[in-house]
Amino acid sequence: MPLGRLRSGMCADLAKDIVAGLTGNSEWRLDVLDNFGKPVFRVRLLAESLEEAAGFRTVSAETPASG
Repeated sequence: MPLGRLRSGMCADLAKDIVAGLTGNSEWRLDVLDNFGKPVFRVRLLAESLEEAAGFRTVSAETPASG
């Protein structure tokens, strides 16, 4: 298996575990460096509430909605 593919697979496995722990509106980053410490690329995972992003507000059964 080519080294690049192995690294990508390891990164994907790590991301899978990280995603399970993300909470709403949080971000996780991984900077991938070459052998000299130079950044090659950054992997970012963003957990964003779609309701908040679209401007909706959440209404619970205890809080009546007001127009």
